[in-house]
Amino acid sequence: MKVSVIVPVHNTEPYLAACIESILSQRYSDFELLLVDDGSMDASGRICEEFAAKDPRVVVFHQKNGGVCSARNRGLENARGEFVVFVDADDRLTESYLDHLMESDADMVIAGIRMFGAKNRTRKPVRRDDFGIDGLAAHWNTPPLMNYLYCYPVAKRFRTHIIRENGIHFDESLFFSEDMYFNMLYFCYSDSFTELPYSDYEYRIFDITRDEKYKMSTDDLTIHYERLESCFNHLYGRIGKGTLSFVRDNTNLRLMRKLYAFLLQECISADVFVRNMKAFREKDYASYMMGLLKGRKEKRVMREAVRFPWLAYWIENRLKNALVRLSSN
Repeated sequence: MKVSVIVPVHNTEPYLAACIESILSQRYSDFELLLVDDGSMDASGRICEEFAAKDPRVVVFHQKNGGVCSARNRGLENARGEFVVFVDADDRLTESYLDHLMESDADMVIAGIRMFGAKNRTRKPVRRDDFGIDGLAAHWNTPPLMNYLYCYPVAKRFRTHIIRENGIHFDESLFFSEDMYFNMLYFCYSDSFTELPYSDYEYRIFDITRDEKYKMSTDDLTIHYERLESCFNHLYGRIGKGTLSFVRDNTNLRLMRKLYAFLLQECISADVFVRNMKAFREKDYASYMMGLLKGRKEKRVMREAVRFPWLAYWIENRLKNALVRLSSN
């Protein structure tokens, strides 16, 4: 078995059949398809079993809901292929996807994606490029925009023995940037990379911002910051300290905005608001994270919240209540 395709499945009934069909229709045929049903409450589990009954390449696992990291880890534990590929259950592939990923024998192969749904956009490398670990920063740390292709686990081909020999896995305590965490661990043990100028992976975009979807308390922020910071430090041991400074700052800014969304949009009580702000200002990373904020309102609100949490809570909630009254009149 050359390739193991791992698909975490959770309540994706409307899209799942199209996803599986696009995988089974690949021109490259030497693969197994591992469908991990992560406690679906809809017909997703039944759809998986129906495809398994028709195609011997399909293997189905059912488990209690543990999240996408748990489901991907279950797939990794059972993968028999020399290489691993991840696909999300609401996405699709063109028939050339695996063919193209197998063009290179590099430890890591990175291709592009075509977004569809709420947004229609294509991100892909401009040309084929083969490089070593010393070229990673130049391809990922790319101001003024970070190269987000390096943050996804999809549209990539991983080498199974690197994952297993180094104990690489998805951290099940993370719910944001868990994909990037896995990739960074893998980068730490990879020596060769290939970028390919294809966009065979069709990535479905839903109409929801990630700030709204992933809000973080101070405790959540600390866990995510510390896990990702450990990965950056590990990588710096190979490619030099500070070589991913833009990626690091951009990632931590997104984490900081999850805390901002939690404080202002979660309708939390005054006690919870104040407790989170007091805990945040005691963290050794607090001043660094505050310095990343770019929006004028973000900076003002967070400065006030850190210095005067009770007053900040009262002001922000009074403003929100006033807006609610205006919208209802």
